Amino acid sequence: MPTDYPFKLVITCALKQELPLEWIKELGYPIVTLQGLQSGILESLQTSKSILFVVTGVGANASKKSALLIRELIKPTYVVNLGTCGNPNHAYSLGDLVVPKCVKATGFPELPLDSRFPFPLNAIDSLKNEGTLFSSLNRDPSVETYDCVDMEAYFQAQVFHNSDIYFHSVKSVSDYADEDTDRVFAKGLSLCRTNMKHLLYWLDRFDRDPSICVVIPAYNRQDTIARCVESVLAQTYKPKDIIVVDDGSTDSTLSILESYSDWISVVPVLENKGISFARNLGVQHSQAEWISFIDSDDEWTPDKLEKQVAFLKQYPFYDILQSEEDWIRNGEPFNKRKHHSKQEGFIFDLCLERCMITPSSVLISRNLFNRYIGFDDSLPTCEDYDLWLRISRHHPIGLEHTFSLKKYGGHADQLSEKYQAMDQFRVKSMLKVLEKEKEETFRALIKAVLTQKIDILVNGHKKRNNWEQVQYFENILARVH
Repeated sequence: MPTDYPFKLVITCALKQELPLEWIKELGYPIVTLQGLQSGILESLQTSKSILFVVTGVGANASKKSALLIRELIKPTYVVNLGTCGNPNHAYSLGDLVVPKCVKATGFPELPLDSRFPFPLNAIDSLKNEGTLFSSLNRDPSVETYDCVDMEAYFQAQVFHNSDIYFHSVKSVSDYADEDTDRVFAKGLSLCRTNMKHLLYWLDRFDRDPSICVVIPAYNRQDTIARCVESVLAQTYKPKDIIVVDDGSTDSTLSILESYSDWISVVPVLENKGISFARNLGVQHSQAEWISFIDSDDEWTPDKLEKQVAFLKQYPFYDILQSEEDWIRNGEPFNKRKHHSKQEGFIFDLCLERCMITPSSVLISRNLFNRYIGFDDSLPTCEDYDLWLRISRHHPIGLEHTFSLKKYGGHADQLSEKYQAMDQFRVKSMLKVLEKEKEETFRALIKAVLTQKIDILVNGHKKRNNWEQVQYFENILARVH
């Protein structure tokens, strides 16, 4: 029996009536039931789609059986439980979409739910992330003490807890779990279907090809800029705009760019202001829906954008993705270490340690880039680490596995060569994220890595007798703890 199914995202619900069923079918997404999973329907399912809808049926047993089959047979990256819920304390209006922070059931320990969500930014903006969801089939008197009540979410969370599968839940308020439930539920169910269609709008957002702007920041790169631009012009998927920001070059970079004026737009900056400023300025000069960056000393394979667009069409819930890359150091291939291997999903913990996302391999929605106000141009380096840290805290990162970037290194003008103690800038970024972080789990995660990096910096400054910097970083550590 095959075990490698293509479904990266599984969406579960208890009742078919909770979904905009006809719309989902029209789009070609497969919908199966618990009985179908048990009978082996996946083996004969003919679909190119990577998202599967599973109707579990009502109650703890059906919900748990479905979750076990999903975990063992399908092994998706994400499972999202959608459906209706009652709201005993009348804190919400009918139709409100709620993302519970944790789930509970009688006789079982409370389980936290991942507050991050694997849907695009526009889908999750209106969600209310708060409260506890109580799952019960019985009229348990204790339900009145909970924010929301359903019949299945806990028993799925139980299966995926401490697994490699991210589990999330969104509930549409359909009633108030009281004597009027039967009367108002029909209206609540109708609102649920409408809400779910809005929540899942991205299922068909790539029915047409997305427009892409390629942004190239350049500063004194006369030896590499032509190679970079040529690799973008050679793309089999043509970008809407190619914008090169000449960041105050004093060599012949600008004159080389002028020879490409029929195909690219050049934005000149009179005085060098840094790579973050240049990238942000390039984005401001484009109206495309998606942004792709490439540094002026790097090179793409011709199918880079084509492969990434195909990935988005297969996995339309991503707002940011990257591809694999080959490293070239001083003209020779360079083998990356294992800890540099690119990962997919919610990778915030990995991004704390080091920069896990390469700007030259990224394709990001304009909405997401603007939400995080782009690159921080006050940072002389690690500006990419800073942005990806802020984004990965809340959003999953897609990974298209083609090696479509050649990343050249080893030359003296690289920022990594200029700034040896780069952890000082990572510390600054982590402090910004920590200041805004409200969830204790993530605060603890940030503090642990922050402490580790500050200890390294302090020990380095002690060896050089730089006591002013020792005191500076020790003060930061004391403030954090």
